[in-house]
Amino acid sequence: MWRAAIGAVFVLLGGVLLGGIARAESPVISAVAYHDIVDRRGGDAFAITLDEFKRQLRYLKDEGYTPISLRQLDDARRDGTPLPSRPVLLTFDDGLKSFATHALPALREYGYPSVLAVVTSWIDGRTVLEGHRGQQPLSWNELREIRDAGDVEIISHTDDLHRGIRNNAQNNTGAAGTTREYRANGVYESEEQFRARVRADLTRSTQRLRAELNISPAAVAWPYGEYDAVTVDEAQRLGMRYHLTLDEESTELSTLPRINRLPFNGYRRLADFDSMLRLRDHKREQLRFVDLTLDAFRGLNAAEQERKLSELLSRLELLPVNAVVIDAFAANDGAAFFANPSIPVAADVLGRVIQQIRVRNGIRRVYLRFPGNLAPPVYRELARLHRFAGAVITDVEPAQAQPLIALLRYHHPAIKIGLPTPSAASDFAWLELDAQSDNDAIADKVRAALAQEQRVLFILRRTPELSDERLATAMRTLRRAGARHYGYDKDDPTRQRPAITRIGAELRAYAIGDDRGY
Repeated sequence: MWRAAIGAVFVLLGGVLLGGIARAESPVISAVAYHDIVDRRGGDAFAITLDEFKRQLRYLKDEGYTPISLRQLDDARRDGTPLPSRPVLLTFDDGLKSFATHALPALREYGYPSVLAVVTSWIDGRTVLEGHRGQQPLSWNELREIRDAGDVEIISHTDDLHRGIRNNAQNNTGAAGTTREYRANGVYESEEQFRARVRADLTRSTQRLRAELNISPAAVAWPYGEYDAVTVDEAQRLGMRYHLTLDEESTELSTLPRINRLPFNGYRRLADFDSMLRLRDHKREQLRFVDLTLDAFRGLNAAEQERKLSELLSRLELLPVNAVVIDAFAANDGAAFFANPSIPVAADVLGRVIQQIRVRNGIRRVYLRFPGNLAPPVYRELARLHRFAGAVITDVEPAQAQPLIALLRYHHPAIKIGLPTPSAASDFAWLELDAQSDNDAIADKVRAALAQEQRVLFILRRTPELSDERLATAMRTLRRAGARHYGYDKDDPTRQRPAITRIGAELRAYAIGDDRGY
C-alpha cells in the first residue's frame, strides 16, 4: 500500500510537476463554479440572483474575458492551439432547472459556452436532491434539448456521491466521494471497498449519460470539491479527461487535467467577482492560527469529551484566526488521537474535532502537526480517514519525508505541506520561535527565513507563565519584520488564555508586503 500510494501520487501530480518549466508561459484560466441562479437572495450562500449573474456576464465582456469550452482546452493541449488572453470557464454544478430558465438564456445573449455537471441519480429520481429549498434537477428530456443546441458541455457530477456518509464513531458525516465509511466498532471501509464503491458510482454515471444523452462525459466535477488519487484514477479509467475541483489555486495548461474553480460563497459585488477571477483574495490571504493540543481529551468519557469540544469551539468563535494547527499525537508519550493499528490511542477524537472546527467555526484551513518518524500504517490511517488542508511534519529531514509526503498527497492532492527545513517538496517552512526571546533576535530570524524566498509559517512557543503582553509584543515584532503568516501554541480554552482582548489586535493586523499568496 505504501509503495502503491507513492507511485499513484506521482501519476496524479505528474502533469503539474513536468509542466513546471512551461508554467510561466501558460495563460491563467479563470474557472467559476456556479450553482443556483435565483430571482432573489435567500438562505443559500452559494446562489446568486439573475440580475447579479447578468452583470457578471457583462463584466466579462467589458473586461476582455473570453469564455471557453473544454473542447478548446483539448485543442490547446493536443496541438498548441492558443487560448485567448483572458480565458474563463463557466461551470454550473448540480444540473438544476434554474440553469435552463435563468442561466442559459443570459449566456446565449452573449454567445458564451458553458459546462453543466449533473447528478444522474437525482435526474432518475433514485435519490433526492438536497439543500436547494425546493429546486428540482433538470429532466432527461430537458437535458437532451440543451445537448442538441451544442453550446453546453454536459459532464458528470457523479451518480450518487453528492451526499454525506458516516465518517467517525461520533456520527459525523463526510463527502461520500472521499470518506472511508465508518461501519461499526471502529471498523472503517477498506481501500479496496472504497475504490470499488467509487468505481461503481462513476461507471453508473457514465452509463446513464451514454444511455440517455449519447455522450461520454469529458469531465467530472467533484461534489463539495472533494477528491483524491483514487477518485481521479477511476474517473480517468472511464475516459473523463478533466476533473473539476474547488481548490483555491490558479489553473493553467500545465496544471491540467485538474481544473480549479472558485464558488460563489459571499461574493456579491462586481469588485468581489473581479477579485475572484484574479484570485486576489487568495493571494493576499495571511494566515493567523493557533496550535492546539488534544491532551485535555484524554481519560474523558463521551459526554465529557463533548463538553471539552464545545469549550474549544466557543473559544475559536472568539479568536480572530483563519487557520488551526492540531497536534495529532499526545505531547508526553506520542499516543495518537485517532484509531490506528500500530500505536496506543490516547482518545479517538481527532476526526470529530476537525469536522466540528470546519463546520461550526467555518475554518477551512485545519492543519495537522506530527513527527515524521513513525510506522507507515499510522500515517496511512491518519491520511485516509481524515480530511485536512495542511500538514506540518516535524523532526525529519526533507529527503526522509518524501515517502510520507507522497502518501499525504495521494489522499489529499491539494494539501499544503510544511517542513522545518525548506525543501522543493514542501509548500512552506515551519519556523518555531521562542516568544520570550529578545525582539531583535526574533526579527533577525524572521528576516533570515524570508531571505530564502520560502513561504514561512512562524509559530511562537509560549509557556503558561508567559504574559499576554509579551506574546502580543512578539507577534507585533513578527509582523514588522515581514512575517505574513503566524500564530502561537498552547491556547488554553479552559482558562481563556491568552486573553483575546490583548492579542486580538495582533492577530487581526495585516502585514505589509508583496502578495506572494499561500
